[in-house]
Amino acid sequence: MLLSTVQHPRYLVRRAGYRGLTEVAPEQFEGALAKWSTSTSPGERKRAAEAWVWMRTARQRDDAPPQLASDQDPEVREAASKAGEELRARKWSDVYLAVLTFSSDQSNEKLLRFWRYGEAPRQLGDDDTLLRLRQFAKGTDAIHVLTWLEFVADGTRKHWREIEKNWE
Repeated sequence: MLLSTVQHPRYLVRRAGYRGLTEVAPEQFEGALAKWSTSTSPGERKRAAEAWVWMRTARQRDDAPPQLASDQDPEVREAASKAGEELRARKWSDVYLAVLTFSSDQSNEKLLRFWRYGEAPRQLGDDDTLLRLRQFAKGTDAIHVLTWLEFVADGTRKHWREIEKNWE
């Protein structure tokens, strides 16, 4: 079922398929990626270029596999480049989000010290960032923290909507 979503014309649907496959069938997903990346079909190589960032091993790298980054088809190269940018943004957002959600100290002083770390998720976050912000908000009843988390989430939502608009 999930493997069929990666053939969908909308990137948002394909992206959900890539994310799901890496969670429920990582071996099948990596096998499909290996097949797609060496395919004679530019469409399949483009799928591989989009999807490589969802492999578990992708977290250790910042660049697309060389055969995709230097593919003869410009759409494949562009997809690999965009996927790399998406991965770098996700990594940076994760770092700052970890700082935000690490402390159980929810004093005003701590919030003021951490305020600046809320800007990265607002400018780089994605749907996963929004989910994690929601989960963190469930663990607090401090109104000043909830207000600040909503401020961060609002900016993240706006950023994410802009990203989604730019997808085909």
